[in-house]
Amino acid sequence: MNRTSLFVRALALAGLLSHLAAAAAIQGMVKDQTGAAITGAAVELREVPGPGSPKTARTDSSGAFRFNNLPGTHYRVRVTQPGFKSYESDVSIELGKDVSLEVALAIAETIESINVAGCSPSRRV
Repeated sequence: MNRTSLFVRALALAGLLSHLAAAAAIQGMVKDQTGAAITGAAVELREVPGPGSPKTARTDSSGAFRFNNLPGTHYRVRVTQPGFKSYESDVSIELGKDVSLEVALAIAETIESINVAGCSPSRRV
């Protein structure tokens, strides 16, 4: 390997390491209103404004989620789980500093309706 090739590889590695050092993470816990962990909730992270598809994750058995190596500074977090109202929040991060969120999902309102159909009996006189 010649010196030029080695120097170019060292520069590329230094650039990658500095990018990783500047990247941040968004992590959090998803619980219900009683404080119980919600397992399997869908968590979506989208850079705002940002191109491309959102990052997605599911909460683990303790209700935790984490998105690593985030290069941007402004994101929108959305959490959904059947039976609960969805949660959405904008999050600003500083490069190199992780952000922790505590998400409390409220029980979704249920609406029941009962339709009764019938005819009144005919009256004979």
